[in-house]
Amino acid sequence: MAQSNPFIVGRQSEVKLFDELIAGRTAFRVLNIYGPGGIGKTVVGQKLAAHAGQQGIPLAGVDGIRSDDWDAYNTDPDKPLLNRAIYGTYPPGSTFKPFMALGALESGKRTPQQSISDPGYYNFGGVWRQVIDEQDMAVYRDLAEKGGTDIHLPTETWVRTVYRYANAFHSTPRQRMKVLNTMIPLYYARVASLVNELKDKDARQSEAMFQDHAQAFEDMKGYLLQIWS
Repeated sequence: MAQSNPFIVGRQSEVKLFDELIAGRTAFRVLNIYGPGGIGKTVVGQKLAAHAGQQGIPLAGVDGIRSDDWDAYNTDPDKPLLNRAIYGTYPPGSTFKPFMALGALESGKRTPQQSISDPGYYNFGGVWRQVIDEQDMAVYRDLAEKGGTDIHLPTETWVRTVYRYANAFHSTPRQRMKVLNTMIPLYYARVASLVNELKDKDARQSEAMFQDHAQAFEDMKGYLLQIWS
């Protein structure tokens, strides 16, 4: 097998820094090679190792990850090793919103004094309609349209929502964390509802209410079994 060319084309400053390091003329003991995936870090490291070998400097290789861990990462449906900054494809999202706002202002659809309250319904409504029970979707829609702080979310609606999302998380191996993130505004609505329900209760009454909520999850377990897929 032909020997790899030990020389580096370019990277003169890196080679000089490496030579200073292995000669003991630097104040530091570690040289970190970093950058996005595919930029050539491994090749640079191999060339520097060959460069040191030419000078008779002993080298030791250290494995950074076990082979079974590497296989687990590569087969993980969430792809934790994927460099999303380079290889990910995403809709324009927020980068396009200023132009939408400008168009609304120029067409007279909106004025600078108007504001839009979006508790999540406009952003996540499409996902919610796929996950949440239709009767509970009507409850969240009413809360979004009503606005304000006088929020009261029925316990049965919240139980069904939690069970529906549990099923969605279970049955969606890909993008499951993104699906779960769409539950955050609903959780905020739940917290706001609890604040309103507890504001006039003492400690004993509050504890009794939480016990009732926990019992609701027990009583509605059959609903979870019914929808589980």
